[in-house]
Amino acid sequence: MVLLFSDRNQASKARINWNNWQPYLFSLANRCASEARRQNLQWFALQYYGECWARNGSLNQLLPRYPKDSEGNCVGESFKPCEQEDPKSLCVGRAYRAYFYEFRDKQNFSYQIPVGGGYGCQKAVDIAFVIDTSGSVKQVNFNKVIQFLKMFVDRFDFPDSGTR
Repeated sequence: MVLLFSDRNQASKARINWNNWQPYLFSLANRCASEARRQNLQWFALQYYGECWARNGSLNQLLPRYPKDSEGNCVGESFKPCEQEDPKSLCVGRAYRAYFYEFRDKQNFSYQIPVGGGYGCQKAVDIAFVIDTSGSVKQVNFNKVIQFLKMFVDRFDFPDSGTR
C-alpha cells in the first residue's frame, strides 16, 4: 500500500478533529477517495484514524495477505467499534489497522462501504531475532538493528500476557 496523505502529520492542511469526529471522518473518506480516484487507483484504506492509503490491484488478491481481524479494531462515525455501528457507517482503522474501500465501478465516484475489515493479525505466532553483538558489528550498524527492532515492536500489538 502507498500512503497518499496523513492528517497525523503536523504539516498537514487537515488535522484529525477529535471533537467533531463524524464530519471529520466524512471529510477524510472523501479526500482519500478523491485522491485515489485522481490517481486512477482501484481502492483505498483509512488507517490510524487519519491516514489515507491506496493501491491498484484487486482487493481479493490483497486481503488474504492481511488476515481480517475484529471490526472492533476500527471505529465508525460515532467513534464506537464498527461492529456496533450501522452497517452503512464509514469506518477508519485504529492504530496499525486499516479499513478498506473499493470503488463500485470505473465511471462513478461512489465507493463501496465496506469491503473488508482491519488488517493485522490476531493469530499467535512465535518470533525470534538473532542479533550479532560481536565486535565485527560496528556501533552505527548495531544502533540501526536496535532501531529496527523498536520500530517492529511498535508496529504490532503484542499482548502483555503473551510475550516472553
